[in-house]
Amino acid sequence: MELGSEFSLVVSSKHYKDNIFHFLCKFDTFYVDSGRSALKLVQKVLPSGKILLPSYICESVYSCFPSDCVCFYLLTQDLQVDWDSLFQQLNNDISVIYLHYFNGVLPSKIMLQKLRKAQKKYKFQIIEDTTHSIFSSPLTIGDFGICSLRKWFPIPDGGVLYGRNLKGLATIGEAPWVQEKVRAMQWKQTYLSGKKDQNLKMAYRKLFAACDRALEEQQDCYCMSEISKGILAGCSISQMISARKRNAEQIKKVIVAECSWLHPLAWIRENERPLTFPVRVQERDTLRAYLISKDIYCAVHWPLQGTPMKTLSTSVIADQELSLPIDQRYGADEMEYLLNCLRCYGKEVYAETNRK
Repeated sequence: MELGSEFSLVVSSKHYKDNIFHFLCKFDTFYVDSGRSALKLVQKVLPSGKILLPSYICESVYSCFPSDCVCFYLLTQDLQVDWDSLFQQLNNDISVIYLHYFNGVLPSKIMLQKLRKAQKKYKFQIIEDTTHSIFSSPLTIGDFGICSLRKWFPIPDGGVLYGRNLKGLATIGEAPWVQEKVRAMQWKQTYLSGKKDQNLKMAYRKLFAACDRALEEQQDCYCMSEISKGILAGCSISQMISARKRNAEQIKKVIVAECSWLHPLAWIRENERPLTFPVRVQERDTLRAYLISKDIYCAVHWPLQGTPMKTLSTSVIADQELSLPIDQRYGADEMEYLLNCLRCYGKEVYAETNRK
């Protein structure tokens, strides 16, 4: 059994009405190869001036902007917006605010109303990076939304820029690395289907890494590939959300009852849709390595290297955050396997600590 990491390629002949294209149909949309391309595209319609970014976010975001145009607001210890810090930064020089709702946890209506009032005063625009929150709310207050759909769906490429009155933007053809990504996903599916050939595993992991490097180095904005569009048409959002919430609830119950050494970063409320199940844990890298030895691959949001504004809270999160996989590939058996691995790790590590 293998959990986490890149999706394998499974193409369905089904077509669901509640797909992403229907979900975003009320917006002007540009379906592109990645969230990075969506961010590059939206910059073409942004006003000049300073952009206010969260102090801790993926490097691919802040590296898209000239360093002399960037200011930062702080985050709380659970990676939510520190609203006092954000409002203190506002002035007439700020032309854009960039919001990110970690793991789909939405801000209160009171804070959004306060921000709307400030927007009327200072005339800035708002980008919502909805890579974690799109299914909690496609937009809360933003003028634009950008999302890396590759984090949610089994597609080789895919991002989206959406909003209202988005006109005059253009992309070019499909990204040159997409077919290599398709091949890697096919090889992974072959591996998972029963051909447990370690050479095959090494080959598709190497190819995934090469595609990631190609994406990091590309400068152009490509449109979403036809194969990704076809896969997305066959993905039911309601089924995906149901699976993720069910898996999150299964993990939550066991962590509360049996794994007190794991500290959830945020509890998901009824109207929120989780991307992962993020936790804080001391000696995070030791746990992560243990889980990898059990074929469980957990993401980290995000490495501290390159973070432009290091604070105590970001340092703690960078050292301790681990995102447990809960996506729609998995059901109760896979979650139980993950939980049993966590139980075993807890007994080995924390029982030894208590004896000392």
